[in-house]
Amino acid sequence: MKKLIIALLALAVVGVCAFAQDAAAAAPAPALKWGGYLDTGLYYSQTGSAKATLQTEALNFGGWDPILGSGDDPAFDLFASYSADTYGFKFRLRSNYDDFSSSKSTFIMNRCYGWFNLFNNMVQLSAGKFGHGTYQTQQNEQFGDWYRTNGVAIDVMPIEGLKFGAMLPVPTTQTNFNDMTKLAWAGFDYTMKGIGEVVFSYQSKKNTMTGSSGINIEQFGATDLGASVVTDKAWATAYLNVTAVDNLTAFIEAQFANLGDSDFGENTYNVHVDYALGNLDPGLAVVTQTNANSDYGTAMTFDLFCYYTMGNAKMGADIDYNTVSKPDAKTGYTFGPNVTFTLGKDSSLELAFYYQGGDVSDGWTYITDPTTSFLIDYVWQF
Repeated sequence: MKKLIIALLALAVVGVCAFAQDAAAAAPAPALKWGGYLDTGLYYSQTGSAKATLQTEALNFGGWDPILGSGDDPAFDLFASYSADTYGFKFRLRSNYDDFSSSKSTFIMNRCYGWFNLFNNMVQLSAGKFGHGTYQTQQNEQFGDWYRTNGVAIDVMPIEGLKFGAMLPVPTTQTNFNDMTKLAWAGFDYTMKGIGEVVFSYQSKKNTMTGSSGINIEQFGATDLGASVVTDKAWATAYLNVTAVDNLTAFIEAQFANLGDSDFGENTYNVHVDYALGNLDPGLAVVTQTNANSDYGTAMTFDLFCYYTMGNAKMGADIDYNTVSKPDAKTGYTFGPNVTFTLGKDSSLELAFYYQGGDVSDGWTYITDPTTSFLIDYVWQF
């Protein structure tokens, strides 16, 4: 991995020398675009006999929900992009509320990076605080996400549909280049028109990092973003999406965490299949988690869903069944209907009801009381 990173950086140096010559060629006029995004993500929730509360935290029972998405995280974004023929930049400011009752909020620059292309757009160099990962899985779980990671990256696109490259994180707490290479990502993405897409990524060994480093701390197994985490194991992700059959959505995402670690090694697989029959779209998603630690068994979520589109309304319902084999064999469930109204070209309103019961939700999360939730989610893109 270290030799690969050094070779890619050497190519970047050569590319910088060639940039001036490329930029001198005639190119389309640069374009500056501005926009924004508002997502209220409000829901009214009650667990057991506790007092019901109005919150703005993500609603995501039973793992991935194919209708609600990965949860309705409240957010207000302002973003801009500037692109020319061979260079450009993107940035996004985000303000999101963590808890409606306390009115706490944060305002962060969660992505800001620039890029330029070389050798007739066959090589792209980029640097800054990245958004999503170039070689992350492309669907629900988004394994391998570089979200809010400071770094430099190079991507090579030798033929149509093929891209491969590497990203070197540059955390603010780390100045030793040799240690930085331990955090490096590498990957490839190959798309075959009319057949499908294959994506793979690999992150080498990690050292001690903190939540303020700009690295996605969830990749280090921490629940507290301010905690220090020590790990020296690699991670890998894989994704396969089949597009050969009309009206069929079929993909699998996989993440292999802490490879070779008998205590903290964990594999996660998300298999999703749905088939559209006109306006009707039924499907099934299965998330499986296995743990290398013998004290833990297998956790699974079966999500059966169906939704129907009529005019400007998309009505749906889903049922989640969750099961864990160890350390305590338990089951749980979540069910509920929802409807999303398209209010215009760039806005929508979603209403949903969800009930969660049993003894376990997604993964190894054990629960003791049922939860009832009502969601009101307004989304506006401008």
